[in-house]
Amino acid sequence: MIPMDILYISERLAEICDEYSIIELRDDTEELRFSNNTMDIFNRWFDSGIKIFASRGKKIAEASFNAINLNYDYIIDRIKRMLSISPDYISYNGINPEKNDYNMEITNFERRDIYDISQQLIDASLKNGAERSAGVIYQSYETVHVKTPYNDEKFSRPGMEIVLRSFKGNLSGQENYHFGPGSIKNIDPYSMVNAAVLPLQSQYDNLDIPEGKYDVIMSPNVIGNLLSYSSGFSHF
Repeated sequence: MIPMDILYISERLAEICDEYSIIELRDDTEELRFSNNTMDIFNRWFDSGIKIFASRGKKIAEASFNAINLNYDYIIDRIKRMLSISPDYISYNGINPEKNDYNMEITNFERRDIYDISQQLIDASLKNGAERSAGVIYQSYETVHVKTPYNDEKFSRPGMEIVLRSFKGNLSGQENYHFGPGSIKNIDPYSMVNAAVLPLQSQYDNLDIPEGKYDVIMSPNVIGNLLSYSSGFSHF
């Protein structure tokens, strides 16, 4: 990945603003998809970039940049221009000046074999009554560098996301799983399958009904998914 000179950026920002926050993100992600009981697509990509917040008095500016062909002086110039035209934000009272302990560190991440996990998911789905299965696995390792006038911290965030779908006739079941640094080592594909195949045993054939207005009762899983995917995610 392209190295970034966070120290130089912070020194230049200190010249044009009162306070600043720099977040450098580096991400290494694997993706494996499977459908109709077969693994068919694998991707791996690397990404890095920075997010900058700067303030001068009550004026604020924010910017994000990809690491490809970074021009530091151009970045500082953009921030400087935005601060010069920014209105005053009366409610802004500065960033946290206290020393912050993220209680995280850079850790060595032993990647799980996502091919093996995928095969176990497929085998377990078939064993539990599904005729075919499909899904996707994302395994990521992200390192984060946060620098402000008051803090300078580096830490890592490994994680995995698994989406599994099982099919039998015209019935289907789906389950999503998220694993963080503390749980990624304890993934058990065989126990995960139960939730995805359960609907295959409890659903009924589709019924044709006339158009109209009906009272709809949603299962807890539906409500949970709506809440999860309609809300934003913030790292800091």
